[in-house]
Amino acid sequence: VGCKFSKDRFLPVGPLHPENEQFIDISGDKMVLLQDHPIRSEPHDFIIFKRELLHPKQVYSLDDFPLATKDPKQSGVVRNGKKVTVRLTSQAPAYSLREFKLKGGADLKPGDRVLVDQFKPNEKVDVTGISTAQSGFWYFLTNTTTDPRGREQARSPWSYRTDLRLSKGVNLGGTRVARIFAEARNLFNQSNILTWDNYNIPSATLWEKKQDPTGDLNRPTTQDGVPLYDIAREIYLGIDFSF
Repeated sequence: VGCKFSKDRFLPVGPLHPENEQFIDISGDKMVLLQDHPIRSEPHDFIIFKRELLHPKQVYSLDDFPLATKDPKQSGVVRNGKKVTVRLTSQAPAYSLREFKLKGGADLKPGDRVLVDQFKPNEKVDVTGISTAQSGFWYFLTNTTTDPRGREQARSPWSYRTDLRLSKGVNLGGTRVARIFAEARNLFNQSNILTWDNYNIPSATLWEKKQDPTGDLNRPTTQDGVPLYDIAREIYLGIDFSF
C-alpha cells in the first residue's frame, strides 16, 4: 500500500515544496516502511495486487452504464413510485445539480458512483496564509571599517512578511463557478530592506553606521531605480470566474 503524506518532509529544490509518499508493506502483523521519498504533486493511495486478478477492457463505452449522464442538460430527478434516480454531472468543484430534496420514504437509487442527498459546493471560506522570516544579507564595510585588509562585514536586519488570502466560492449553476477573494500581501506592513543607496560616500557611511538605506538624499530607490524596500502592505479584492 502506498500512502499520501503531507508536504515539508523534504527540502524544496524549486519554487514548490515536494509532496511525499511512503511505501508500506501491510502483509504481516505489523506495517513495515519500505520506502520514504518526495514525489510530484498529488500522489494518492493505491494497492498493488497480482495482475491476473484484474481483467479490464481496453476501451470502455458509456453505453455500458445505463445511468451514465453524458451532458449536464440530462441532469434531473426521476421518481418511479418509491424509486428515485438522481442524474448529474460534476466538473470540479461544481455539480450540475447544486441540491435536491426528496420526500419521506423515497428509495434513492445511485447512478454512476453517485449517492447524494444534497450538494453545497464552494460555500466554505478558504484561508491561506504564509509567514516568512529571512536573515539579512551580508555586506562589506568600506567607509567605517577598522580592518586594514577591508574584509570586515556586517549583516542587514532580518526581513519578516506575512501574506494572507481569504476566498469563498459561489455556484452560479451548472458548471459555472465564481470565487470571491481578498488578499493581503505584507499584512503587517513590515519595512523589509532589499538593498541600500550607495550613490556616494555619505550615503554608504549612513548605511554602515545606522543601517538607513535611503542615503543622504533620503530617496526610496537607488540611482538606477531599484527599490530599497520590499512592498508595503497591498490589498487585493477580486472575483475569479470558471465556466
